[in-house]
Amino acid sequence: MSVLKEIVPMSVQTTIKSLPIVKPWYERKKMLERYDRIVNEVYDPQLLQRVEDVNIAELEINKNCNINCVMCNTSLSTRPQFNMDMELFEHAVKYTKGQWGGHTALHTIGEPLMNNKLPQYFDL
Repeated sequence: MSVLKEIVPMSVQTTIKSLPIVKPWYERKKMLERYDRIVNEVYDPQLLQRVEDVNIAELEINKNCNINCVMCNTSLSTRPQFNMDMELFEHAVKYTKGQWGGHTALHTIGEPLMNNKLPQYFDL
């Protein structure tokens, strides 16, 4: 317990906490304390899958996108538009399967459905 809490009567502490200039700060402080308690005492993150066992490679086959989601904001991107060359895609798929024996997924920074050769990529 702080020395200030021992010296200042509870009624004065309550009055101070309710002052317009102090109340938002105090409420925010209490909210952050609750958040810290939840994170430190309640939330117990556990990795359900060992990192070594994750064997998925995500490939970006094109940069084109017709929507502007908040997380990507593609309208501000300075990256050139592209469609991955089919030979490069085939090499990447074979390489990842050879390295990890894993799976390949399409990365979605570019919208894969806008690629007019998408059926050919799936054929591989």
